[in-house]
Amino acid sequence: MISTRGTATVYVEPDEALLSFTVLTHGDGLPEARTRNSEISSKVITYLKGAGIDAKHIQTQYLSVAIRYKDYRNKETLFYEASQSFKICITNLEDYEEIIMGLLERGIENLSSPTFRSTKLRETKDEARRKAIVAAREKAEMLANELGQKIGTAYSINEVVSENNRWAINQNAYSNATVESNSSGGSSDSGFALGQLEIEASIDVSFHLIKE
Repeated sequence: MISTRGTATVYVEPDEALLSFTVLTHGDGLPEARTRNSEISSKVITYLKGAGIDAKHIQTQYLSVAIRYKDYRNKETLFYEASQSFKICITNLEDYEEIIMGLLERGIENLSSPTFRSTKLRETKDEARRKAIVAAREKAEMLANELGQKIGTAYSINEVVSENNRWAINQNAYSNATVESNSSGGSSDSGFALGQLEIEASIDVSFHLIKE
């Protein structure tokens, strides 16, 4: 028997971006802070819908409030704070920069780093798996040939799942791919290069050995 591991990396362009941000307002009293927050949140939702983001891709959390004290020991209030968290999915990445600028113009300052993903993740995973198992077979054939033998039927097949298998698309993978894309001579007038997401697969295969 001979056991080998095949690995493969497949790249796919992202077609969606997940973005989180918070509408944060202050006031001398709780009603004032809540009213300001509601006004800004309503304008943000109206803007996002006008920018082409479907209502199902706009998620809000419950409004939270807090009291900020100048002197906590004496309960001397400094101001009241209201916050409303948003999560949005941008399905047309050509609008990404414009939407970011629009949010900034509406007073949103605490934008999180976006998470880029692909709706073709399943197909890309399967392609990486196919390439990985072909690599495992070719490696086994080469090694067996050096010993004057051939590989027979597969005895076991096992997909290796580890932290290095980047099924979960993350910002680091996106950033690495962006640098690679720029170094190949691609350019963007807006300074925003899509790059590619990196999907890896590793497959362990054991084959029966057959004498020549």
